[in-house]
Amino acid sequence: MTTHSVPFTELLEVIQDQGLSSDDFRAGDIILFRFGYISQYENMPEEKRARLDEVYKRQKPENIGIEPSEELLRFLWEKRIAAVAADSRSFEVWPCTEIEWHLHEWLLAGWGMPIGELFDLEELSIACDEAYRYTFFLTSSPMNAPGHVLYNPSISTPRSAYGNTLVEFYLHREQEIVKQYDLSFAEVNSDVIQAF
Repeated sequence: MTTHSVPFTELLEVIQDQGLSSDDFRAGDIILFRFGYISQYENMPEEKRARLDEVYKRQKPENIGIEPSEELLRFLWEKRIAAVAADSRSFEVWPCTEIEWHLHEWLLAGWGMPIGELFDLEELSIACDEAYRYTFFLTSSPMNAPGHVLYNPSISTPRSAYGNTLVEFYLHREQEIVKQYDLSFAEVNSDVIQAF
């Protein structure tokens, strides 16, 4: 894997490439970052993936992620962003070299802002590219698993740009949890489906 650090200036360039500006963000927005980590992880040779999984059992190895900075924190605060999430194992680059601006400490402990990690954004990124639309309605709810305590949120977004179909975008391991507890799709997602 890599320790590539994505600076705030690069994030602004991506926003612009998507036909948006920083003025388009509104209070309560959730920002998703796709680094391609899930795709890379799933397509690496099995033995390399097994070695990486073993390393994670003992330590937190280097990871691609957002570069912590005062500018980024100021942007998130001033725009009143509700949450951030990424497809990497660590939202911010690891190891964190900017200790003063360590995002987990500022966002989670300081502001109570949720940080999502290991979100499987592959299908969503394809849908966004096809429609050249990078804004959408997004909901998040805990898995509805009677008798179990499960913390992997279920992410849902209606694909209004492509019809009225509700498309579920799962965290990387949610389907494995569904199989492990022998839950049906309707049991897990009934709360989300009823909401629409």
